[in-house]
Amino acid sequence: MRGLLPTGARLPVGSGFAFSASMILTHKGYTREKQMNRYDRLYTKLAGITLIIGPLLIVCAALAAAAGIGTTTGRWYDNWLEGILMVLGFALQLIGLLALCRRIGATRPILGMVTMLTSVLGTAGALFPSIVRVLSASELALGITVEQLDAVHGDTSETPIVYLLVIPFILCFFLTQFLLAFGLWRTQVAPRYAPVLLAIGSIAFIIGQGTSAEVNWLFYVVGVTAWLLVFAPLGISMLRGDAGSSMALADTAVLS
Repeated sequence: MRGLLPTGARLPVGSGFAFSASMILTHKGYTREKQMNRYDRLYTKLAGITLIIGPLLIVCAALAAAAGIGTTTGRWYDNWLEGILMVLGFALQLIGLLALCRRIGATRPILGMVTMLTSVLGTAGALFPSIVRVLSASELALGITVEQLDAVHGDTSETPIVYLLVIPFILCFFLTQFLLAFGLWRTQVAPRYAPVLLAIGSIAFIIGQGTSAEVNWLFYVVGVTAWLLVFAPLGISMLRGDAGSSMALADTAVLS
């Protein structure tokens, strides 16, 4: 404090302690902000990785199913390899989707929050049929017959009530794709082709599901590949942290 006050002047009693306390609080606040900034950077890189690996695993799942790898009956619900890859893919992809929702929310808060909510609910809906594939393959290995599984999952089977409860979550999954396409278009945090390709991929994926007895493998593979072509470049942009990209500018707006 010497040199800051006139000669002979004295600080009021307790002012030195107050000054020291304020300095400590300021330092703690700076340290906490620095740690949060580091967390944001690490999370952005993790989100970038998952936006690449997650959709890639989903593409691998579709290719394995189209090639008949991992199934013994050819039924959509009997493929342990496809199911495992889908569970991992959708779970990892969710981390990246939440980061995209945050960037959309930087300029469109309500849209970002709604898309984040549907992303979580929609991923839960996508995980259900993925897990069914694994469980059905396990049940066949344990001795359950194909006819018994067809009675549960086939076209002629009566839909269990629990399946009806999952339908809203599955609808949220597809709603998320179109909300993301709209959000990326409105906020311009992605290449111009991304929203269109994302919407086309979603439509192709829906067509690819066909019926419970037959899957249109071409549309199935095209749909998930379109998602990969949208999300992977966004993931690479997150990993690079390009200062001049619109993605980085949106991230800066979130952190400021």
